Amino acid sequence: MAFIPAAITAIGSGLGTAIGGIGSALTGGAAATDATAAGASAGASSAASALTLGKALAWGGVGLGTLSGVESQERANMAARYNASAARAEASYTRQEGMVAEDQQRMKTAQTIGAATAAYGASGVDTNTGSPAQVNAQTAQMGEFDALTTRYNYLNRAAMLDAQAQGYQNSVVSPFLTGATDLVRDSSKVLRYEV
Repeated sequence: MAFIPAAITAIGSGLGTAIGGIGSALTGGAAATDATAAGASAGASSAASALTLGKALAWGGVGLGTLSGVESQERANMAARYNASAARAEASYTRQEGMVAEDQQRMKTAQTIGAATAAYGASGVDTNTGSPAQVNAQTAQMGEFDALTTRYNYLNRAAMLDAQAQGYQNSVVSPFLTGATDLVRDSSKVLRYEV
């Protein structure tokens, strides 16, 4: 970033030289009425100054474009890092939420079995044998299946968030690599027109 003042100084110097050359060419052109060597020299100086101004502006544009590319990539990297961090945090929260939901599903199943056992007992039915025992075993089995399905769903969602975080992290690119690419591309354009 330290090259910004140097680039601005170079552009300003080029502009000053070019404007001075144009001013002297205009003054010399008005004073010379008979196409003397001084008038021709002033015209050539004016053309050279305009060409120098054009080159200075072109190279200044290359420098500023490169700087802009570096800063733009750094902002994009900051956003990608933030998004990756947010996705990782959400994945962690989702895993914790999944453990709670899994436990809640198991408690719900236990409450269902407890309520059925109480109802059987109130009716005078033996809950340890026969159909009541089979119903309670089947309810416990289906409840465990529901709890494991709940765990799977939350872990799956957390894995997708982890993958999303990794995708954000993978999108981070060195801003100086981007700047170098911009510099080469823009320099080749300027050099193509200087030849």
